[in-house]
Amino acid sequence: MFIRNVNKTYNKNNVLNNITFNIKNENIVGLVGKNGAGKTTLLKILNGNMPIYRGEVSGFSDKKIASIIEKPKLYGNKTGRFNLTFFLKIQDQVIDWEFVEHLINDFQMKNYINRKVNKYSMGMKQLLSLIIAIAQRPDLLILDEPTNGMDAKNTQKVLSHLTHIAQKYNMIIIITSHKLEEIEQICERVLIMENGNLIKDINLKNKLYAKRISLWFLKKDLDDAIALIESKHRLITTKDSYIECEIEEDYYSLLKDLGMKNIYPLKTKEYSYSLKEQYLDS
Repeated sequence: MFIRNVNKTYNKNNVLNNITFNIKNENIVGLVGKNGAGKTTLLKILNGNMPIYRGEVSGFSDKKIASIIEKPKLYGNKTGRFNLTFFLKIQDQVIDWEFVEHLINDFQMKNYINRKVNKYSMGMKQLLSLIIAIAQRPDLLILDEPTNGMDAKNTQKVLSHLTHIAQKYNMIIIITSHKLEEIEQICERVLIMENGNLIKDINLKNKLYAKRISLWFLKKDLDDAIALIESKHRLITTKDSYIECEIEEDYYSLLKDLGMKNIYPLKTKEYSYSLKEQYLDS
């Protein structure tokens, strides 16, 4: 699945600007950014609810897609089970009702499923919507702030289930959240958006995300070290014989590259660069 040069305009205002990325081997991809960054617009394009845009979206048309975007749309004067049955039956597909009951139990909704939805908290409505979406066993599950309104316990339960389901059923999940610790916990990759632009694509697979490296060199080696590091990595700062840079690969590969040029740092210091730090620094 890939998105290439996608643009969207509202009232002559560009809300998406040349968005390009593909999804290959990741099960869970995070999409983060401030309100108004363009996340929801992009999600609506991906799930087919916003057909008018410029650019190319390929590999989605033959996929079964389920989504929860913005507030859950449920019948408040009906029970949770009515909503569940109704929305699954209109999908015109075979539903594994045993799987549905497992989801009800897994998300601890058994004691509430026969109550009217207008008696539900926001978190319970989110849980019901998740059950409806996951029960369809989609190829692609799009979730916009799925843990909104949930307490910490239910949030962790949902994140754990999403990770398990994505792996077990080879399901791709695209998820947004303002809670970066949640994104960091379950995502293999994170896309950061700002003012309609995709400004950063971060690999979190196996938690080998970007690291900050501090290096000290002999003055005679400094210029060559800066040139090499700038050609492959993000240079943060230089001062006297000190260099700080950001890398997204194994730390030792940087030392190997330097060694190939007969450049050897006097001292090094490595530390993780968290998703929150990368987001704030983007």
